[in-house]
Amino acid sequence: MTTKSELRKAWRQKVDRLSSVRKQEAKDALFERLSKRLSGPTLSFASRHNEIDLWPVNHWLVKQNWLSLPRVEHRTLAVHLVTDIAQDLLLSAWNVLEPRPEICPPIDPRALQFVLVPALAFDVAHHRLGLGKGYYDMFLAKHPTIHSIGVSYREQMCPELLPHESWDIPVHELILV
Repeated sequence: MTTKSELRKAWRQKVDRLSSVRKQEAKDALFERLSKRLSGPTLSFASRHNEIDLWPVNHWLVKQNWLSLPRVEHRTLAVHLVTDIAQDLLLSAWNVLEPRPEICPPIDPRALQFVLVPALAFDVAHHRLGLGKGYYDMFLAKHPTIHSIGVSYREQMCPELLPHESWDIPVHELILV
């Protein structure tokens, strides 16, 4: 049996092998899909090199005044409104851009309509293989009425069910491009 740790390594390698042309194509397609799909306050994420590029979407969300980004606080995801991507973000200890709490006001997650969820892989039951910290699963469990959308490259679709535990929360919808 393959462990989650081994699966994470394999799926990271799969994404790393994608060409820059393929990644650009996916970034453009994701922007096209999400700019038509999102219609209100959204918790997005600050994508990193091994995740699909959400920065065009995030810039568009700022213009709509709909962008919130997560910040890990007390082992949970706290939601903060972001109005200026260039000024509002700070590199965390985990090398992730997070909202600066002294500038970005916290918001009540119940004000969100959507949450965009990253993953190393998704399966047909909308389960995800995340990084293993459980922050998104805890957030989704606490806020089941917020419409969750898993976003990634179509190459990150697992043809079989991913291993999951009782606390792993599937997303409502997948947009894989």
